[in-house]
Amino acid sequence: MRQPTRTIEWTVEHYILTRSGRRPISTRDAIRALRTVMHDCSLSDRELTDLVAKRAVQRNLDVNFDGYPDPVSEGLRADHERGAPR
Repeated sequence: MRQPTRTIEWTVEHYILTRSGRRPISTRDAIRALRTVMHDCSLSDRELTDLVAKRAVQRNLDVNFDGYPDPVSEGLRADHERGAPR
């Protein structure tokens, strides 16, 4: 059976659903998890934060806007390395 193509929207929705019992949804943890799963995501950290917050609020979940993961210590590419505006 072929695995379905994962979009960023699907991945964010899945992330939110699997953390429904954990309140609030941490933007830092969400970005870290999403970048780990979707290495080639072209969205900036800000855009990912907005998408996570939107989906969480739609499900009546609280959001903790606790910043972005540190790309150096986390081993993630920084926004400017992806060409995203700051």
